[in-house]
Amino acid sequence: MKGRSIAGAVMLLFMGGCFYSSMDANALLEEAFNQESEFLPFELVLEDEEGWKMHVFAESEGRQRVDSYIDDSLLYSELYDGQKLFEVDHQTKEVYEYEREGLISTGRNYLVNEIDYLSSTHDIRFSESKNNKLLKRNVFHVEFYQDDVLEYELWVDKQSLVVLKQTEHVNGEQIGLEASYFKIHPVIPEEVFILDEQTYHFVNEAE
Repeated sequence: MKGRSIAGAVMLLFMGGCFYSSMDANALLEEAFNQESEFLPFELVLEDEEGWKMHVFAESEGRQRVDSYIDDSLLYSELYDGQKLFEVDHQTKEVYEYEREGLISTGRNYLVNEIDYLSSTHDIRFSESKNNKLLKRNVFHVEFYQDDVLEYELWVDKQSLVVLKQTEHVNGEQIGLEASYFKIHPVIPEEVFILDEQTYHFVNEAE
C-alpha cells in the first residue's frame, strides 16, 4: 500500500493530466497564503517508511527530472524538457518518449492541482505557525476534511510553495511521503538531464 503512494505521487507529478492550473485554485492559494509565488528552482528528496524514495530536480518549469528508488535501487526516471516527456526504465534500459504541452505538476503547480482536485469534495483548512517547520523551513499546514473527517494533509514550504510532506488517512492507516532533503536554487549538474543514447534504447511507438 505504501508503494502505491510514491507511484501515485510520480504519476501526479508527470502523467496525471493536470498540466494547466485552475483559476479557482490559484485564487484560493493567493487568498489563503496572501502571496503570489513565482517558480523557484529546487531539489527535493521525498521518502516513505517502506524504502521508497523520489528525487526531484527542478531547474525550471520546463526542465525537470524525477528519479524513483526502492531500497536505494534506481527503478525509473521521468525527464521533461518543456516539450517532451521521457520515461526511463533503468531495469530494461528502455526509454519511452511522449509529446507534452503546458506545465508539469511540480512545485507550486502540484499544490494548485491538489487544491483544485480536492476543493469540490473537501473542506480545506490552512494554518500557519512558527511551530510549523520541516527541515528548518517555515511551512503552511493544509488539511482536507470530508464530513468533518480528516482525509489528507499537506505541509507546504512557505517560500516556494513546494509540498514537503503529504499524508493520506485511509482506513485508520497513514500513507505518505516526507522530505529528507530540500534546497532552493541548487546547483544541478548538466548530466542529470542528459540520456546517453549508447546506454539506453529509445523505443519507437511502432515497436
